[in-house]
Amino acid sequence: MKVYEAGIIIGSVPIVQIMLKDFKEMKLDVTLRSALLESLLTMAEVALDKIEYLEGSKIVFSIESGKITNFSGTEQIIIAYAIVEKVPKFEKLLSSDFKPRLRYLLNEFIEIYEGRMYSEVSQYEHFKINLITTFGLLSEEVI
Repeated sequence: MKVYEAGIIIGSVPIVQIMLKDFKEMKLDVTLRSALLESLLTMAEVALDKIEYLEGSKIVFSIESGKITNFSGTEQIIIAYAIVEKVPKFEKLLSSDFKPRLRYLLNEFIEIYEGRMYSEVSQYEHFKINLITTFGLLSEEVI
């Protein structure tokens, strides 16, 4: 299963992400996608239950969410996500492979950055290496 994009979103803001160079050509706006993803998750959790993935015809958004406290003590929703290639029996791979990786990234990010101001996203650039290594990508493959 190919990983096209992975990242961390806090309060609808893409904090840090990696994207395969060939996926960038799809011209998807990261900020709009992040806001839409968080809105869908919030709506679904209120009306239904926790969402683990969103399925399209060619890609799957794998999602792990939690809470993080900012510098003023306010809790915010934090989302670790991966956009992956849809393959046969992807549900099994998501639960056995991608969900644990996303949970690991979410916990690692919270442990390192709990209590910060999340509006200055440049301070999280070095977390990209965690995304790259967690998904076994090569740094020259991503932007």
